[in-house]
Amino acid sequence: MSEQVPHAAHEDLGPAHRWGDLAGGLATAGPLLDDAVGAAAAGGASYADVRLSEAQELRLYAVSGGAPDERIEGSLGLGVRVLVDGVWGFASRPMRDAADAVAAARDALRNARAAAVGSRERVTLPPRAAECGLYQTTAAVDPFAVGDAVRERVVAGALAAAAATAGVVQAQAGVNAKRSHRYFASTEGSRQEQHFVESGGMVLAIAALTRASVRTVTDTCAPPASAARTGPRP
Repeated sequence: MSEQVPHAAHEDLGPAHRWGDLAGGLATAGPLLDDAVGAAAAGGASYADVRLSEAQELRLYAVSGGAPDERIEGSLGLGVRVLVDGVWGFASRPMRDAADAVAAARDALRNARAAAVGSRERVTLPPRAAECGLYQTTAAVDPFAVGDAVRERVVAGALAAAAATAGVVQAQAGVNAKRSHRYFASTEGSRQEQHFVESGGMVLAIAALTRASVRTVTDTCAPPASAARTGPRP
């Protein structure tokens, strides 16, 4: 494994990023990355990289006339990619404990060797300098810190505005927020971390035309009766 290049000085994470098991930066994620990369290199990989991520999504949706549905979902896992004797192998696992990092690397090694049986092509990677850095989304307001009552009021207001529009018979509205920690490491010494937060909303409205409107559109689009009866002149 190539000598590691020191990663960028870790900035204090903003309040919106101080959540979850991987909020400690490379001080927390680094040992897991090193375990996976080290196991891959020790197992015969000429190159390996690891992606470790933790994510959460908060969603609140409602349909006109119905109660709002709010839920939060999350995931924590890693993927390992290896190059063994010129053949790629990949494996991923949910992270339940530290041993899963090494287990995923060993799975990837087995998959690469299995793939080599049916593959005649071999890959050679040119050398690449290590790249290290840190990125975090600037968030003036943490969307996960917004209260339930505020989210429900925003969605209710969107539904009311849609319902007040002529022709709308049903509407759906919702807001969501996403956040994630993402880490990358390779046998070339690269170490990167990214911390994201985003939010947004949606409104879906279903409108019905009146019978008069349908008749007008049909009449406008229909060809003249004479043309339909006689067709083009020779």
